[in-house]
Amino acid sequence: MGVLRIDLGETTEVGLARLAERTGASVERLAVEALERFVADETVTVEGIERALEDARHGRVVPHEEVASEVERLIAEDTGGSIA
Repeated sequence: MGVLRIDLGETTEVGLARLAERTGASVERLAVEALERFVADETVTVEGIERALEDARHGRVVPHEEVASEVERLIAEDTGGSIA
């Protein structure tokens, strides 16, 4: 496992210490969990963006007008026919 040194802002440092105290977890454990969650979430986001860009490069897109029309249809269907 690697070691990472980061400088936290005062608000983050105080909040992390308070959370650790309230939960009984160590500051280190909370920081590791937060970073793990961040990396996992951002990885999913970046992969989705990459897939979307690849789809666009290959012409696998739906025109805006078609999407807008479908959204309007779904809203009207859900609201009984009125879009306000």
